[in-house]
Amino acid sequence: MAHLIQEKQQLQNTLDALTGELRDLEVLRHQLQQEVQAQREQLLGMLAEVQARRDAIVAELHEHYLQACTALTRAKEQQLEEIKRRLRVARSPWRKLLAFYDWQYRRELLYRIATLKRELHSPPRTEEQRMLQREMERTQQEWQEVEQLRRTGGVLSTSETRAHEHALVSRERHLKHIKQAIKEKEDQLAHVHNQLRALPDPERDFGKHFIAALRQELNLLTPAHLGIGV
Repeated sequence: MAHLIQEKQQLQNTLDALTGELRDLEVLRHQLQQEVQAQREQLLGMLAEVQARRDAIVAELHEHYLQACTALTRAKEQQLEEIKRRLRVARSPWRKLLAFYDWQYRRELLYRIATLKRELHSPPRTEEQRMLQREMERTQQEWQEVEQLRRTGGVLSTSETRAHEHALVSRERHLKHIKQAIKEKEDQLAHVHNQLRALPDPERDFGKHFIAALRQELNLLTPAHLGIGV
């Protein structure tokens, strides 16, 4: 009888020890749950912040891209209007009159050159002939310049046409600058997209870490691992 009482007392002590150990494990489990919940909330906050930053970057780049496209479209329209205006000027009677005056001017230059050559080669050679020689050289140079203008630009270049040509060159430079800016923005947008695609998925990583933490916690609470009831 005393042996049974002693064995019962030992079992009671063992049960109390196991109960206390189980209570400690329950407290530890509760603490782990609180830590996991806090980490989860922190990770969710970080995820929301990353998503907000990503959305802001994409929105800003999209806005810049739309602005660049609008500027490019406006530049193309202006260039088209300028080409149409130049075509209207080229087909206008005033342009034809300028062409006629250019042809008449070239014909007069040829006549002056021929006349000066005849006067130059007539004997004797005097001061007047030397003046004619210089005049012929100047006229010949002027004729070469006129022919060069005719081959490159058709009619003679006036102050108005030179201004239009300078404006066209400036617009072409501006259009080239706009195209370069659009290309840089497109490259920047592609680079940002690549960076965003390279970032790990916060939700996927959070799920993996959370499941791993739960599995580790469950493994710690199994009877086989604790040596209870085996």
